[in-house]
Amino acid sequence: MGGSPCLSSDGRQLYFTRASDIWMAERGRSGAIDDWNEPAPVPGEVNSIFSESKPFISRDGELLFFSDFGERARPGGFGEADLWVSRWQGAEWGPPENVGPPVNRDTRACTPYLSADGLRIYTSSEAAVGTRGEEDLWVAHLDSLPAPERSDMPAEFWIRVGELGGGLARVCA
Repeated sequence: MGGSPCLSSDGRQLYFTRASDIWMAERGRSGAIDDWNEPAPVPGEVNSIFSESKPFISRDGELLFFSDFGERARPGGFGEADLWVSRWQGAEWGPPENVGPPVNRDTRACTPYLSADGLRIYTSSEAAVGTRGEEDLWVAHLDSLPAPERSDMPAEFWIRVGELGGGLARVCA
């Protein structure tokens, strides 16, 4: 069993969380929606003794984003749950790097989604004053992120894109 599934853009790999690690299954020969090879933990340095969850694979398959949301957060984080990224190194995933502020702050940031052009990262976060105090949806423009050493980024680096309430999404200006 697993959770938090993410399908690669070509539909050939299914990434998911199982037992606080990131796993992947390749589509079977038939290509049918229910034909998958035996899943295995992703190769490389992504999985650890810490919690890895909520994977998202970039459109080009070169970046694997995930959260350390769970009981065992990775050292070097900014808050309760941070977003991390690992780069494909040809045969395995490289060492995870903290995405840094303003995405990661002293509150939770989890459930990453990268835009198709790779320039924006969407996430749920409790990141800024003026929210509902729960996990709101946010977007950060990756080409304008400040250096990761700072965790006190002003709210204008974030754009609030909506809240989930009453089963409906409201788009916020």
